Amino acid sequence: GSFPTSYIPTSGSTVTRAAENAYMTDLSMFAPNEFTVYVEGKHPPLHEYRRLVDIGDDSGGSNNNTVSLFGNPAGNLATSIRINGTAQGGPSTLIVSHARGDNIKAAIAVAENDAAASADGLTPTTDTTLNFAGVNFNRIWIGRGTEGYPNRYADEAISKIAIYPKRLPNATLQAMTEE
Repeated sequence: GSFPTSYIPTSGSTVTRAAENAYMTDLSMFAPNEFTVYVEGKHPPLHEYRRLVDIGDDSGGSNNNTVSLFGNPAGNLATSIRINGTAQGGPSTLIVSHARGDNIKAAIAVAENDAAASADGLTPTTDTTLNFAGVNFNRIWIGRGTEGYPNRYADEAISKIAIYPKRLPNATLQAMTEE
């Protein structure tokens, strides 16, 4: 019973296993606030803003400083960038319609005053007004939300995730997300 894959006899009782997720807290290999995240997998369930990946800091609270890729209740794949709790423009508005279980490819890239997001090979949405002053993105949650939303699990398969220590060009974001 020491490992998640261990057999546990239940004698006919119902057993519920906790949702799986992973997170990384040492992002020292990255420039302080510059990175690109690429995700490939299945579109999450159509409720409760199910997270595929969240990048944030340990400021606590709901969405204080986060870069997110998630499925929303309307059935869309969406991105969000929030600084000090305020939604930013550009990549925060990337919305691509999908059904649960659809294959998806999406990327979001950020740097000071320069962010972009793309999915399904679409022209990236951009924002050149981001101000990360005082923000230290230092955690990545894969398959669930940040500490502010710890129960928003993806509940779908993530087949590939790649994190680049720089903001990739828009043409690269578009090419890497083509079906």
